[in-house]
Formats: sequence, C-alpha cells, structure tokens
Amino acid sequence: MTTARVVSRNATVLMMGHGVSYAMRVLYLGVLARYAGPDGIGSISTATSLVAILVLVVSFGLDTLLVRDVAADGARTRTYVSQVIVLRLGLTLLFVPLLLAAMTLSSYTPETRTIIGIYGLAYILDTFYAVARAVFHAHQRMGYGAAVEVGRDIINVVASIVAISLRWPLVAIVMISAGASAVKLVAGMELMRWRFVRPTLRIDLRACLRLLHSAVPFAAVLALGVIYAQINTVLLSWWSTSEAVGLFSSAAMPITILFIVPTVVMESVLPAFSSYGGQPSAGLTRSYQVSFKALLVVGFAVGAGVLVVAPDIIRIVYGPAFGGAVLALRIMAVQLFGMVGYVNGAFLHATNQQARFARIRIGLTALNAVLCLLLIPPWGYLGAATAAVVPGILDFFVYTALCHTYLGLSYPWGILLRAGVSATAMAVVSVAALEVGVPLVAVIVLVAPIVYGGGLVALRVFDPTEYAFLDSIVPLAGWRRRLLALMGLGGGVP
Repeated sequence: MTTARVVSRNATVLMMGHGVSYAMRVLYLGVLARYAGPDGIGSISTATSLVAILVLVVSFGLDTLLVRDVAADGARTRTYVSQVIVLRLGLTLLFVPLLLAAMTLSSYTPETRTIIGIYGLAYILDTFYAVARAVFHAHQRMGYGAAVEVGRDIINVVASIVAISLRWPLVAIVMISAGASAVKLVAGMELMRWRFVRPTLRIDLRACLRLLHSAVPFAAVLALGVIYAQINTVLLSWWSTSEAVGLFSSAAMPITILFIVPTVVMESVLPAFSSYGGQPSAGLTRSYQVSFKALLVVGFAVGAGVLVVAPDIIRIVYGPAFGGAVLALRIMAVQLFGMVGYVNGAFLHATNQQARFARIRIGLTALNAVLCLLLIPPWGYLGAATAAVVPGILDFFVYTALCHTYLGLSYPWGILLRAGVSATAMAVVSVAALEVGVPLVAVIVLVAPIVYGGGLVALRVFDPTEYAFLDSIVPLAGWRRRLLALMGLGGGVP
C-alpha cells in the first residue's frame, strides 16, 4: 500500500472513531450543561484543565517518542513499551503529591477539589492506555485505538446520562469517567498484548535514562501545547467565577471538537513523514505539500462556518443559559483558520526539529500567559478567548515558514489568498441565505459546500496533478469531475 493510501486509511479510521466519540460527547455535554448549568460546567472545566497540566509530569512526551522511533524500526517495540511503562509508574509517584497539593492549597470549593482528584485518577489511567495507543499508531493500525476509545465513550456517555436522569450529584457523575478510563486501559493493554507485544516491567535503568533524555524535546513541546491550551481556563478560574469559566469553556469545547480534523491528520501523517527518515526527499515534499494544502482548505471552511453559525451552535448544544458564550466562540473560531499548523507540527517532529519547535512554542506560550494577565481582569472570559487567539495566528505563520524553508519551498501566499477569498464568499452567501429563511441544515449541507467548492475550483486552488494525487488516496465525488469538465479544467485529471 502506498504512503498516500496508508495515510488516507488511517485518517479515515481515526476520523470515524473520533467522529462517533465526539458526537456522543456533544450529546452528553448538552444534557450535562442543562443539568449542571454554567457553574457546574465551570467546575468540571477547572478540574480537567488543572489536571491536564499536572499530568504532564507522567506523560513526558514519551508517547510521541515511541511512535516516531517504533515507526522507523518495529523491532524496538518490546523494549520501548517495557521501559515506558516502568518510567510512567515512577513518574506517577511525582504526580500524586502535586495533585494532593493542588487540591489542598487551592481556594476552590470542596466539590471542585473532589472533582480534581477524580479526574487525576482518570488521567493517570489514560496515560498508561496511551502506551498501547502509541504502539497502534507506530504500526499504523489506528483502527485498534479508535475502537477502544469509542467503546470507552459509549460506556461513559450512556452511564452518565442514566446518572443524570436519576439526579445523581455531579461528583458521582464524574466518577463514571474514571471507571470508563479503567475499562479503556484494560482493553487497550489486552489488544496490544494480543496483536503486537506482551508488556513487561523489566527495569533497565540506562535504557530508561536514555528514553527520558530523548523525550525531553517532546516533553517540552507537549507541555507547552497543553499549558497553552489550558492556562486560560486555570487563570480565569483564579480571577473569576465558575459561571464565567463555564461560559468560556462552553465556547472552547466546540473549537476543541472541531480540532479533531487536524489532530487526526497529524496522527496519520506523523508515522508517514517519519518513514522517510527525517531527510528532505521528493516523497516527503509531496506528502507535506498535499497534506498542508488539503488541511488549509478545510481549516478556512470550518473557521468561516463557525463565525456564521456560532449562535446556533451555542443554542443547540448548551441551551439559552449559555447565550453569553456566543461572542467568545466567534473570537476563538479564528484559531480554526490555522488548523493546518498540525501538519507543520508533525513535519517538524518527523524531521527531528522538535527542539526548534519547542523554543518557538515557549515564546508563544509566554505571550498567551501575558495576554491572559492583561486581558482577563478587564474583559473576563472574553479576554481569555482573545488571549488564546493571538499566539495561534503567529503560530501558523512562523511554523509554516520553517517547514517551507526546510523543503526549499516558497511561502504559500497564493493559496492563502485564494482559500481566503473562497471562504469569504461562502460566509457572505451563507449569512444571506440564513437571513432570507433558508434552513440551517440546508445552508450547512448544500449552500456552503457548493459555494466554497465552486470557489476552490474557479480559483484553481488545486492543480490537476494534485487532484490526481488526492484521487489516488480517496476517489473524489463525481460532481467534482463533472464541474471541472464544464469549466474546461478537467484535462489530465483522472
């Protein structure tokens, strides 16, 4: 199977798995939001953001290292799995006192402290499952992880909705998440043992130290990414109410869900990029260019779409009590235009440039923190939303420049302009359609795709050879070929 088809297969599997999982989570979130209100959602968001930062001590970038090195040499699987599990057990001993200190010394309510502790347990279980998931990804068998994670979400969502219907307290509902994570861990480890390697606890101190040393750049990148994503919520929880945190988190959640697309692409292309050995080549250049352009086009469409339908998203998912989150969602939607940055991140990791990636991320994370300090006191959750967006814009331009320079490519100003024009036309037509009474579903399913797709074709965003390459991955719809033929652009396209 060609690299293109492997990436396509893995991306499709991951997208389907994540799509099912997130669809169930949206259903669960909608029910929970109406039950717990902004204050309850704020408590949960505070807990998950704080624990996500603390658990970095345990994850330490080892999963990305495992994927990269085992993808390059499958014979390393047994050794890496053994040592990563040993390291993770030891690092958990550092995490526990940090978690207890956060629970004891914080000024949060007793309920929020308890929720922090429960999520601490759930996240630790997830870090051990991540070893199995990394093995699946390194061997480019993403379907195994997708199946396990969908199963976990089914258990969690169904049991949680039953608990909500029975009017259980919020702490008891959160406990269900920890139980579902335990099931996911057992299932993932059993599947890894059955299909790939039997995990052991053989301690090799020198091997462990070598892995830790090699993982430092990945740990730095991971830590900076997580801190960047969660620090706004944590700082907002210090200076504002749980209700404000709930409104901010309600705006951030749709953005997080939509970032499933670049996350899936990144997870799929990382082992594919890594298979080229980290050196510039025609295959690596071609894979990067097509991945970059395809995800750029998707990001512009999704970002413009969210700007248009933000009020409907908040109303449908959360209900009228969360109306204050609409403006924050529109502010944060700007990040979606730069989702192609995930391809840049995968490329830099695959080409052993994670240290450079980390240095830039340090500056962007510091900028985010400074903006939080400046904007949250006067603007509250809208300030937190603004602080998250500005570094994200810089992130896109800087990393794109790095990747294109490494491959000897010119900066893609042309594709940016043409995709931007197409997205703008889509947004304008969609707003006009909604104003004259066209149903929301029709705008999303018919009007927006037709306008955007027509713009991409008319402005020649993809050339015939790129269409051919995309066809080699996933056969494109017949309407696209017919449209190209009608416009006289079908020559050379299969």
